[in-house]
Amino acid sequence: MRWIVGLGVLGSVLAHAGGIQVGAGSTVSFGDAIVSMGCNDLVAAGQIQVSSAHISTINDINIPAGGILDAGAASDLTMTGDFEGEGSFNAGTGVVNIVDGCGNGTSHIGGGVSFNDLAVLTGTGKNLVLDAGKTTTVTGKITLQGASGNLLKIRSTVAGTTAQISATDVQAIDYVDVADSRAVGAVMAPDKPSKFHSVVSGNLFRWFFFDATGRWDDPSMRQIPALSTLSLGTLALLLACLAVRRIGVKRFSGPATKA
Repeated sequence: MRWIVGLGVLGSVLAHAGGIQVGAGSTVSFGDAIVSMGCNDLVAAGQIQVSSAHISTINDINIPAGGILDAGAASDLTMTGDFEGEGSFNAGTGVVNIVDGCGNGTSHIGGGVSFNDLAVLTGTGKNLVLDAGKTTTVTGKITLQGASGNLLKIRSTVAGTTAQISATDVQAIDYVDVADSRAVGAVMAPDKPSKFHSVVSGNLFRWFFFDATGRWDDPSMRQIPALSTLSLGTLALLLACLAVRRIGVKRFSGPATKA
C-alpha cells in the first residue's frame, strides 16, 4: 500500500497487508489524498470520508451493517473486486470505477447500492454480478464497457431471477452480454443489441427493445394499427369525392376548337 498524502484520523484504524479497516466508532477522512491500495481491501465498519480523494487499486470495498462510506464531492474510487454495501454508502457526486486487475475476473455489487457515477470497464471479459431481487441504482452516468471478443458479462446471483438496475438515460454501453436483468429506471441501451456490439443471453426486461413484459418490441416491426369503422367510412368518402372530381375534369375538358 502506497501513501501519497496523509489522512485525518479520529479513532482507531487498522492498516496492514490486508488493507485498511476503520473500526466501529472511528472516523477516517481522506481529504484530497491520492492513495494506491495495492490490491488490498477498504473496510468501513466505522466511517470513511473520502471527500475529494482519489483511491485506486482497491481489491474489495466492504461496508458492513452500521458502517458508513461517505464518497463526498469529486471523489474517485477505482476497484477491481466486490462492492459489498450492507451499511451506508453516500455516493455524493463522486465516481466508482470497477476495472480489471488484482486477479479478479468477477465483481459483485451487493446490498442494493446507490451510486452517483458508476463505470464498469473490462478488456478481459469480466463478470459483473448483481444481487437477485435487489436494485442497483445509478443517479448520474452509467458506463458498462467490454471489448471485442471479451464482453462484459452482466448476471444475477440467481440464474433465472432478475437483478434490477435503476439508471438515467445518461449511458455509455458497449460490448456487453446480459442475462436476468430488469431495468426499472430508464430503458438500458434502447436499440438493437447489435448497435451496442452486445449479446442477449435471456430473461431481459426493458433492455434493448425488450419491453416491461419481456416481449421484443422493435418499433420498426410494428404493424399499422387497424382502422376503425368511422375511419374507413371517412376514407371511402374522400376517395369517392376524388373520383367524382376526376370524372368532372374529363367531362368538361376536351380538344381545343378552331375559330
